[in-house]
Amino acid sequence: MHQGDLTDRQLAQFESWLECEENRLALDEALRTWIQMDELLAAIQARARARAKVRRRNKWLALVAAVAAFAVIGTLLVMKDRPQLQIVEAGQEAVIDYSLQDRSVVNLRPGTRLSFAVSDAERLARMTQGEALFEVATDPLRPFIVNAGEHFIKAVGTRFAIRLHDTAPLVIVQEGMVAVTRSGVDREVRVTAGEQLEVARGGEIIVSKVDAKALLKWARRPVDVSDMTIGEVVDALNRHNKVRIEIVDAEVARKVLNLGYYYLDEPEGFVNSLTVDGKFAVEHSDPETLRLSKGPRFQH
Repeated sequence: MHQGDLTDRQLAQFESWLECEENRLALDEALRTWIQMDELLAAIQARARARAKVRRRNKWLALVAAVAAFAVIGTLLVMKDRPQLQIVEAGQEAVIDYSLQDRSVVNLRPGTRLSFAVSDAERLARMTQGEALFEVATDPLRPFIVNAGEHFIKAVGTRFAIRLHDTAPLVIVQEGMVAVTRSGVDREVRVTAGEQLEVARGGEIIVSKVDAKALLKWARRPVDVSDMTIGEVVDALNRHNKVRIEIVDAEVARKVLNLGYYYLDEPEGFVNSLTVDGKFAVEHSDPETLRLSKGPRFQH
């Protein structure tokens, strides 16, 4: 199987396979098992390769459900590099942040459960309960697809949230755009920044304008940056924002801060606070890049 983008046909096969509750449960169980059992991973790889040979010899045969699953999941398993498979579950007490190996960041509200399968070719996730905010790292060659109930939410690089009630998701987009499809329905609905998609009773899809920032304020928490270096804070800011900070001088990165609390969604506010006393300087090299360097009063 080709290791490029997830095609519409592959996505349709995956949707069809997941319509069966037994398959959905089996997928979750497989994800848990893959993490713990190298033997099972090797067996699945061998099976996928064997079935690929059969498909080449019998092109006229229809794909059965099990093969359809491997047609999609096989792109995650039959790779040069082993895929990163994770299951993340938030407790009942607090919001948690989780960073994926592709530099995407997910904020999970209490009681939320997600499964991730991230490889060199695709980025797939499945939400079984709760609410999460996804800050997706831009990668046009690897779409980020979340299965929530009967729907699939596809993004390339954006900031959006999903709240799952039974099988009906509520999707809120703060930055960028996502495409939403329903299993078995040949229709794609696009949701852009400042909009939400709601699935009403009967399956009707309603898209409306909302104040996304206000609705997602639960994920906005200040972080104590006291005793952190500027380089450490910048790394955290860059993981959470489209606007990136570049540190020009290594000495700047090593400076230890004593600034208290900052919000990780305010990179401009952070660098501007550093330039007040002239110790640091900032240059807006382009709309999405801030270059931080020594100022005239920089102290070595």
